[in-house]
Amino acid sequence: MIKVLTFTSLYPNNKQPRLGVFVAERMNKMISSGGVQYRVVAPVPWFPLAFGHFKKYRIEREIRHEYKTESVLVAHPRFPLIPKFSSWINPLLMAISSVRVIKKMRSETGDFDVIDAQFVYPDGIAGVLLGLWFRKPVLITARGSDVNVQCQKIVNRAWLNWAVKRCSGFITVSMALKKSLLELNVPESKITVCRNGVDLVKFKPYKDRYFIRNQLGFDGYTILSVGNLVSEKGHELTIGALVGLPECRLVIIGEGPLETELKRIAKKLSVSERITWIPYLNHEMLSFYYSAADVLVLASSREGMPNVILESLACGTKVIATDVGGVSEVINVAEAGILIKNRTPKAIECAVRSLIDSGSNRDETRHYAEGLGWDGVINAQLNLFKKAILVLDRDEKL
Repeated sequence: MIKVLTFTSLYPNNKQPRLGVFVAERMNKMISSGGVQYRVVAPVPWFPLAFGHFKKYRIEREIRHEYKTESVLVAHPRFPLIPKFSSWINPLLMAISSVRVIKKMRSETGDFDVIDAQFVYPDGIAGVLLGLWFRKPVLITARGSDVNVQCQKIVNRAWLNWAVKRCSGFITVSMALKKSLLELNVPESKITVCRNGVDLVKFKPYKDRYFIRNQLGFDGYTILSVGNLVSEKGHELTIGALVGLPECRLVIIGEGPLETELKRIAKKLSVSERITWIPYLNHEMLSFYYSAADVLVLASSREGMPNVILESLACGTKVIATDVGGVSEVINVAEAGILIKNRTPKAIECAVRSLIDSGSNRDETRHYAEGLGWDGVINAQLNLFKKAILVLDRDEKL
């Protein structure tokens, strides 16, 4: 049994149940394999002011410090944060704040074998600091903006260069992210691609699809857009495409700061009556919506390996997506959908029109998705853990 300490700043908690759900999903699949045991340390920022412009930091104060789920012990140590000033030392602050918590975990539940750090910066760097402190191997998973945004900054890149020499390796969820790390001078020998998987039982086509559509109020050709209501997701582009698709309806699932602005855009374009807005849903309900929809549109400006694409395909629904991150590694056959090169409402409109005209075989899409499950991912991750532990043991004996 491999004992793993997952270190990440993004993990579901009592106040933010959807935060880092993809981290928890992979971890839970690993646990179900029976070959690994997890503990989680997920630091949260602490800032003394929690009113006015800083009220967004209030929620962290209400996050439980420590709790145990059915299979995982989770701790949320606080680390000091100075907005706009402390980002360059956040790895150090996160690591220092976590030492006491990790020591407590070790004394109460025993030692661990390897640190599984999620996100390169600042989490991965902090994970390497902790690995040196506790003399444990560290694997760092790169997921998207941690590499493509955070590691482009000069100080953060210096931290990365320091960590490269001291970690056991990097895991990327796409070939595109591997390429990004190579461009940051991370040796290829230290990078392994281990994409996300999809739960093929949880996300599946439903036999009576028309009953589900009727229950959800879907009428006519229905486009689905799932994701936070933030600029990176490009919901406004999908809204704009509706102008040229008068027979289509759009269902947007998500929450975020741009909700008011997006609704204003929809009203200005006279398409508001054909848009349904839905807050976050759990996986079971999401599966219903994927199955009922005719197509999923993801108009993001950047991505790692988006789970929404895998989930939609598993439910038999094709995807139209922009060619960013690792998207092209999945949307690369007709059964999966259409990859658009130009990130514009017109490009989305043309892609939707193409699918309407050509039709979709939902069984073929599901069959393609069956090759995107978790089994291969779990085995690859287990092998990486074993290798990192063996290498460290060998080095310490030399």
